[in-house]
Amino acid sequence: MIQNMTTRLCISFCEQEDLDFRYAALKGGNMCKCLKEDPFKEKDGPSSDSKCNVNCEGDENDICGGQEDYMSVYDSTYLALNTYY
Repeated sequence: MIQNMTTRLCISFCEQEDLDFRYAALKGGNMCKCLKEDPFKEKDGPSSDSKCNVNCEGDENDICGGQEDYMSVYDSTYLALNTYY
């Protein structure tokens, strides 16, 4: 868990921790996960964006995932937001 989480902070964290990462995933407003694999590869694609409705602890205008297993996923090459379960 990173204090005052934002999407940019998560991406920066992943860049420092793992140069091979491609996706930064956020959940619950304060959890950041760095992924090398496409999280949609084994799934039917993203869920509705409405599932990700938790503001980031560090920026109330930024969304950092949802509750349960819903995550905001950013592709570091495009910084495109998607949601998956």
